Amino acid sequence: PPPPGYQPPPTYGQQPPPGYVPQNYGQTPTGSYAGWWSRVGAYLLDGLFAILVAVPFAIAGGVVLGVTGTSTVDADGYTTITGESPLGYVLIGAAYAAYFAFAIWNFAFRQGRKGQSLGMKIVGIKVVKLETGQPTGAGLGFGRYLLVGLLSTFTCYLNLLWPLWDDKHQALHDKVVGTVVVSA
Repeated sequence: PPPPGYQPPPTYGQQPPPGYVPQNYGQTPTGSYAGWWSRVGAYLLDGLFAILVAVPFAIAGGVVLGVTGTSTVDADGYTTITGESPLGYVLIGAAYAAYFAFAIWNFAFRQGRKGQSLGMKIVGIKVVKLETGQPTGAGLGFGRYLLVGLLSTFTCYLNLLWPLWDDKHQALHDKVVGTVVVSA
């Protein structure tokens, strides 16, 4: 039997009965709110993974530039490298591309579909919509990813500290897109 006071949700296309309130509205969708240190740990792990994806390309590019270039020192002590292979620059560009491609996959697609980036999976937290408790989807996940950078820059990184005193442990970007980070 349903618990006392339970109201079944309206069927598709039907108006909800007067006084109907969705069961999760305004409450933690699942689990408890994630702590600030968990969020920081997940963010650092995600950054480490993105760097690990990019490093092989950057090293290869540096080696190619170092092996193919010729360095000369002028009378003022400035070093000039000439004759380096364009492949080195292409590989360094590929390192940047790999970093950003991984970040977009991890934060927009993976986190959007599953509610967890790789770092969040390791520390045991997830991002969900506040009203439904469901993952955000790739579009909102990408928007959230962009807002982290924009709001952090515009607020002098106060955005990243906001969960320390917020009652739902939300950062400003979470408030804008209607998400909350909870224990998985």
